[in-house]
Amino acid sequence: MPLQNVYVKDVILDDNDIKITYNKIDKDNENSSNSKLSDFKEFEINDNFKKDNTYESDKLIDKIDLDSIYIDTQFFNEEFKYKLLELVSNKVNLDDFINGYMIKSDNIHALNLLYNKYHDKIDLIYIDPPFNTKDSGFLYLDEYLDSSWLSMMYDRIFLSKYFLKNEGSMYLHLDHNAYFYGRILMNLIYSKDNFQREITWNTSRVISGFKTRADNWIRQHDTILYYGKTSKPKFRKLWNLYKEDDKNIKSILGWLDFIGDEKNELYLEKYENDNKYISNIKCDNYNVMRIGDVWNDVLSLIYTQLMTR
Repeated sequence: MPLQNVYVKDVILDDNDIKITYNKIDKDNENSSNSKLSDFKEFEINDNFKKDNTYESDKLIDKIDLDSIYIDTQFFNEEFKYKLLELVSNKVNLDDFINGYMIKSDNIHALNLLYNKYHDKIDLIYIDPPFNTKDSGFLYLDEYLDSSWLSMMYDRIFLSKYFLKNEGSMYLHLDHNAYFYGRILMNLIYSKDNFQREITWNTSRVISGFKTRADNWIRQHDTILYYGKTSKPKFRKLWNLYKEDDKNIKSILGWLDFIGDEKNELYLEKYENDNKYISNIKCDNYNVMRIGDVWNDVLSLIYTQLMTR
């Protein structure tokens, strides 16, 4: 019989894994008309991992390591949600175990929510706020009066400063519509003395498409303002290959940059062990050059999406 739908039947916590079983509903199954997604939303925690009347396929996930899972608790009923949190907290401290948050909220509310836990604990903040382009094509409001934009940004940038460690850094990404206002705000909140660099980000290697229709110089860059919480933020030097013909290192390097205070102390940071951990990989001496404040090798998201279509 042709497969119509596959639903999760059981989600079971077993030692350090979450195990999943599925039910399939066939198109011609007479009983399927009464089977809805809600029938499978009530999860139970069982002592044994039962496979009776379940659907199996090597294309379906049947086991997930707890260290790798992202849990969206909005799909669980209250009883299961609290049972899950209880079981997890029996093994680890929840505050230590939860190393990231996904918050759907106005960011000012999120900042206030996270303030007590992350006050003076953040190394780096990068924000990419609305550029106030007056363009209605975005999924978010991007058409403020200048005074409203300044007020909105002031509140958020002001709060951000108190999340940073003393050696922390703040990066504010804007374009020609608002970067001059951003500079004024950052000078006011972070101090002119803590300004570090104005980075010019060349967002596309080739000027093409609708941009070329402008009767003007073609806009090709955004601006990123870099400030420290103090005048001497922590900074790791980055390096690029310079006239290096070694194809092996080019393949290893990919989109990465070398890190190191000196040319003979270079290393790469790469994920290993199924992308769970970052390792420092020491590198040989290569022909390298420091990366400056004009970025030509980091393409914009829009440009890279066009390259992969």
